[in-house]
Amino acid sequence: MHLELDRKPSLILLAEMQSDLAQLLPVESLVALDILLAAAKIGLASENVTVKTFFRQLPHSEMGIRYQFNKLVKDGWIELDRFGPDARTKYVRPSSRLLEKIHEFEEIANPKIIQFMEHVEQ
Repeated sequence: MHLELDRKPSLILLAEMQSDLAQLLPVESLVALDILLAAAKIGLASENVTVKTFFRQLPHSEMGIRYQFNKLVKDGWIELDRFGPDARTKYVRPSSRLLEKIHEFEEIANPKIIQFMEHVEQ
């Protein structure tokens, strides 16, 4: 099937966003991407979310999440904090590295989104 890309600006934008994300974040799979974006949202909202609650919020199996999650923690993209009355409880935090890359992505993506919106309004 041949797509006329000049008539598919949303597809072009999506492909560019995917490429931009892949250059900034370790997105080996949609599971990893979902984990990173959910962790970033937690950090930006200054929420306290336990690992257990975090896993339940994602639309993937616990085993699929756990493998990617542990890899992202090991690689320094996500951090685990313990505070409060029960030191066994771990809370998910985005690393400063992840938040910096999200900010970089916003700087790349926002002009593209504005250009896309201007194209659509024509």
